[in-house]
Amino acid sequence: SFSYQEGHGAYISWPSCSEKNKQRVKKILEEPTLKKTGHNIKYDLHVFQNAGIALAGIAFDSMVGAYVLNPGGRSYGLDTLAFNEFGYQKISIESLIGSGKKQISMADVPVEKVSPYACEDADFAWRLYELFLRRLKESTLY
Repeated sequence: SFSYQEGHGAYISWPSCSEKNKQRVKKILEEPTLKKTGHNIKYDLHVFQNAGIALAGIAFDSMVGAYVLNPGGRSYGLDTLAFNEFGYQKISIESLIGSGKKQISMADVPVEKVSPYACEDADFAWRLYELFLRRLKESTLY
């Protein structure tokens, strides 16, 4: 999922994506001059590596930004930060995949349920990036 503007997100179902479109996305993700931000982007980096994509142009990680701004915080997860900073309760992953013995793989969740969840993640990662970058610039930490 991707976002570049507050309130907007896009989701690509990779398994159903055409090879031509996969190559387009790969080209964008591997382009170092196109800056990318994310939340816990190290995880995304590994996911992309496993898919044969060398993510380049990483510019900001909102999880790291949250820690730098508040090193004594208790949680730096996206759901927690979205609620703490914006008062927004995100869709929980448990509502999609369950938990415990009945937990399923995200690959088994219908795309019409995964898409809003993934777009929400991208949107709030973007919102946190904008917020934390502004706060860092206003402080002596940037």
